[in-house]
Amino acid sequence: MRGAPRRRRGGGGRAGTVVLLAVVVGVLAAATVGPVASFGVASVDRPSDVAVVGDANATVGLDPAASASAGESSQVLNVTNRFGERLAVTVALADGSGGDATLSMAGERGDSVTAALAAGESVRVDASVDCDAAPLHVAVGATSGSFEFDADRVVDVTGSCGGDATSPLVYANANGVLATLAGPNATPETYGVQPAVIGPASVDFDGDGANDIPYSPDGSTLALTDGDGGRALNGTLYGTPSRLWAGAWNGSDTALHYPQASSKDVYRVAPDGAPERAVVTKAKAVVGRADVDADGASELLFVGGSQQIRIAFPDGSTVKSSAGAATTNAVGSPADFDGDGERRVPLVDGSNNVQIAAIDADGSVTETKIASGAAKTGVATLDWDGDGTPEVLYVGNSEDHLRYVDDVASDPTTHTVTVNGSAVTVDRATGIA
Repeated sequence: MRGAPRRRRGGGGRAGTVVLLAVVVGVLAAATVGPVASFGVASVDRPSDVAVVGDANATVGLDPAASASAGESSQVLNVTNRFGERLAVTVALADGSGGDATLSMAGERGDSVTAALAAGESVRVDASVDCDAAPLHVAVGATSGSFEFDADRVVDVTGSCGGDATSPLVYANANGVLATLAGPNATPETYGVQPAVIGPASVDFDGDGANDIPYSPDGSTLALTDGDGGRALNGTLYGTPSRLWAGAWNGSDTALHYPQASSKDVYRVAPDGAPERAVVTKAKAVVGRADVDADGASELLFVGGSQQIRIAFPDGSTVKSSAGAATTNAVGSPADFDGDGERRVPLVDGSNNVQIAAIDADGSVTETKIASGAAKTGVATLDWDGDGTPEVLYVGNSEDHLRYVDDVASDPTTHTVTVNGSAVTVDRATGIA
């Protein structure tokens, strides 16, 4: 356990051995994004220093916590001091946790956090967990005078992550107006602005329960809206066509990622914050994140020169892949289409085909064609039909109608999206996300 005390006995300490078996269930709420993890079932062999449920005599109680999404953050647990005096409780990431996980407790943030609790007092612990960081292993320690214990790796929290696949479809309609569509039986919602560039609505920045849509009205200024009138962000986009992406990467807080105007480096900016450089490179669009080297920490994918998809590693290095899109924005969010844990990138190639690209850390690519006749504009990854598996949405090349590919990994079939019996038409200059 990083930062936790080791067990020491003396003074008022209680004898005993920590024995805790926990079964933890990751829950993904239908209307949220990012991982949502909560405690489900736990059993304790005998009275112990730390208990998840059912042991009122435990020194520290880890109580079930309801799932609560806040952007990329998930409520993990409530920690209660059941000791008879003030207790310093440490919660830390243990071996096996992904590199993009961060804990928050009582104003502290990091891979090890400590709070002083009076007898009977509780504190909430949150974890910011990247999609590729699960499972999250948490260890607990506590000290009070000469009493000290360390219950290492007593809890495993499995974070479930749907990423952008739980967001509504974002697009510009036939009149060029920003719109969203939540599913095959939904009614389009419009937002009264005409975007030149869009990104998936993957983060609720203001915590009002509605995911914010990132967009640029002119290829330069940046903004967010969720139907609340919108708000401008600091930062300047490089131009059009492009793609925006919101999320947390490489230890950062949740922010909007975009190619910056003058340098074309990937920058990130949070509402009311100042832009900061995330990757030194030449980018034209931001795709999203995927753990291409399977090390537990995600890489950031972006579109560079010649519309090639490139990989940015957490250490600042970049690699150009052989996957190329027809235009700068003709890419979609990476997703796991077959449940094997690998996130692949949907794109439209120069021959108007929709491809699924599996990108390796060295830049090599395996592409699978899943549809033809696509317009050279944005694509989207969503669980469109609610079957638990992502579909790929794209714009048809002949009439700019919205279409989707079902059963992407096994038997791809294409369908036209209709609302009240009529096909949905998209402004291909802006596309979908």
